[in-house]
Amino acid sequence: MEDLLNIGNKTFNSRLMTGTGKHKTVNDLLQAVNLSETEIITVAIRRLDLNNPRKKTILDHLDWSKYQILPNTAGSRT
Repeated sequence: MEDLLNIGNKTFNSRLMTGTGKHKTVNDLLQAVNLSETEIITVAIRRLDLNNPRKKTILDHLDWSKYQILPNTAGSRT
């Protein structure tokens, strides 16, 4: 029996959602994501330096074709 997660027109094999905020390094995050087989990743918007487009962020290290990226806006301000 398959227990798929359907959200809108997207279907996921895993119900696990992984956040990017608690990992010490990008490599730790990427390893955790790969080993967990998650397909949905939340990214803390307040931790992205959007004022410096040349600075690499976690978004530059994730394979966007493999994961659904969702914003985590907790603590964000305008």
